[in-house]
Amino acid sequence: MATATYDESESSVGRPQYESDKDRYIEERLIEAFLRDGCTYRKLPAGGRYTIDYACYDEKGRLEAMVEVKNRPGWKREYGDVILSLAKAHELREYEERSICTAFFLVALGVKGKPGAGVYYYRFNEPPGSWVIRHGGRDDRDDPYDTEPVMHIPMSKLMRFVL
Repeated sequence: MATATYDESESSVGRPQYESDKDRYIEERLIEAFLRDGCTYRKLPAGGRYTIDYACYDEKGRLEAMVEVKNRPGWKREYGDVILSLAKAHELREYEERSICTAFFLVALGVKGKPGAGVYYYRFNEPPGSWVIRHGGRDDRDDPYDTEPVMHIPMSKLMRFVL
């Protein structure tokens, strides 16, 4: 489990950051593989104006996509879906809805060699009315703010990404 570090900036209100150096390393490898040739990416500051991980730019430096990246090694196919914070889902959907850029959720699921394991993506071009929203999150970190409304994305709506 990642060690929580606290960001004392006003915008993050002292919330723990559970993302480890290993998590960031894996996320970076995933975003690099996901981008098409000639594109670049920038990690967005945590706890600031953005809740999304990466902004991706085309060859001319124009914003092309916003991408949230997760590594979920504990995921099992029996779960049937993947969850994402409703706040993040809403922000990603806004980019699509306003035709600012495309928006993706990129997620590595499970452990290589196990059923259903792989890298998948979801594009936020469906109306929010089709989303299934429930309360969820992590309850094993003794952090009462680590549960919230979450979007449940069925595996049938995820596209497999071949590295």
